[in-house]
Amino acid sequence: MQYLSRQEAAVRYRPEVGIRAAPMDDGGLVLLSERSGKLYRCSSTAAKMWTALHQHGGRPEAAADAVAAQYDTEPARVRADLNVLIDKLRRTGLVKAEP
Repeated sequence: MQYLSRQEAAVRYRPEVGIRAAPMDDGGLVLLSERSGKLYRCSSTAAKMWTALHQHGGRPEAAADAVAAQYDTEPARVRADLNVLIDKLRRTGLVKAEP
């Protein structure tokens, strides 16, 4: 797995145009790319991170801190997990980086 550098983590991440999110009964999330027609399923943990990223203006540090506080866990661990998720979302074309 590839981790994002601290400089990359300071960038804001936004959903690409045409990405739709729908919650699932189990707490997970389904992401639909209207461009490709592909569906992507996120675990409940990834769904919390996606939501926190959206709620915190696309800023990974703030999103990770919020999730860590919600679950009373180490912020550094959540940041590492969120960086992995962001890398996967970028590679699949679901999010884009903005300065």
